[in-house]
This record gives sequence, C-alpha cells and structure tokens, in this order.
Amino acid sequence: MTPTMSDPISLTSQLMENRRLMKAAVSEASERGRDYAEKQAAYYAAKSKAALELKADGYAVTLIEMVVKGMPEVAGPLLEMQCAEALYKAALKAIDVYRDDSRIVYDQIKRAQMGDPGF
Repeated sequence: MTPTMSDPISLTSQLMENRRLMKAAVSEASERGRDYAEKQAAYYAAKSKAALELKADGYAVTLIEMVVKGMPEVAGPLLEMQCAEALYKAALKAIDVYRDDSRIVYDQIKRAQMGDPGF
C-alpha cells in the first residue's frame, strides 16, 4: 500500500519499512564488499604470478601488462573481481535509495505534524 499524504500511520509504517530495508542493504553491502576484496586479492595474485612467469620466459617488460590480461588464468579472476565490484556498488546504491526515501517520508511526517496546509 502506498502511503497517502494525509495518512501519518501509513507514512510511519513506510518509514519503518525503509529503515528495515536500509539496514538489510548495509548488511548486504558488507558481505559484498568482503567478497569483492577477496576476488580482488585473487585477481592480483593471479596477475602477479603470470607476470613473473612471463618475465622468466623472457617477455619484454613493456608487453607483460597487456599479455597478462589476455591469459585465461588471469582473465577469469578479473571477470570475477569486476562482477563482485558491480554487486558491491549496487548494494551501496541501494543504501542511498532507502536513505533518501526515508528522508522524504520523514519530511512528510513532519509536515503533517506541523499542520502544513499544503500537505
């Protein structure tokens, strides 16, 4: 049910729901941030290992960075890291959305309590 501008009970209920969703999003962002950090560490480890192997095989140092990213053992962790980053950023955005919704509803509640005639 969408709260109407003249229904303080519905507005309060919506505010509580937004707060609950925001807390869930914070928890989700924490988990996704941890996963992102783990995937990032795995990517950098794979990239460093491949770069050292290429250097030992005599590849020119100026080419190693480009060659490494195309190697399957590095490209896979890179993709996983980028996907984890996207999920983490999406969770952070969800927090922002719920926070903004909460502020809007809170402002509506305050306007109703103050007897705003335009409310």
